[in-house]
Amino acid sequence: MFASSAFATAVTTNSNWYVAGTKLASGETREIKCSKDGSLVLRSTAFGGIEITAGKLECPSGGVIKQEGEHGITTVTLKFSELTVMKPTGCTSASSITTKALVAKTLMEGTTTYVKFEPTEGETGTFANLTLTGCAAEGIYPVKGSACAKASNEIGVEAVDLTLTFSEGAQTAACSGSSPIEGGMNEELVSGSAFITRE
Repeated sequence: MFASSAFATAVTTNSNWYVAGTKLASGETREIKCSKDGSLVLRSTAFGGIEITAGKLECPSGGVIKQEGEHGITTVTLKFSELTVMKPTGCTSASSITTKALVAKTLMEGTTTYVKFEPTEGETGTFANLTLTGCAAEGIYPVKGSACAKASNEIGVEAVDLTLTFSEGAQTAACSGSSPIEGGMNEELVSGSAFITRE
């Protein structure tokens, strides 16, 4: 569970997806794929602190960017695999951990874009279940809330490969509580086209 924070300052604005320079119409989608960028850690405050590193990240089929009225969103699940439990010591995990269905919304502050991932059932819903086995802490630990990442590109700069970095700084700027993810992920369109979300 996460404690609330009063420091989030990024604001939601109207946003639109542009692919290869063309704005998506409302209801239009494009399929995405994801990968890990550098280190990636799953965290929970349960049992005195859980930390699981992931060697691989994927977006299972069905992940898309979508224009929903005046808002450019992403609907996706994140699958973490090649897992190593760092805390508690002596524990292992399932072969993979997949989040619940998530919706990602664009938040903007100055020239910076943040992306807020939260369960489709809302911030009080379950983000993911962390599984521990082979130790005193064995069990399934639900992580609730949202996770915020800072986009590598400034607002309006399109790219074929968007890097999103999850950190406590991004969490403070655009979400609340502690981030269940730390590290980087790459997001690309399956088509390979350049894309961007902007007003």
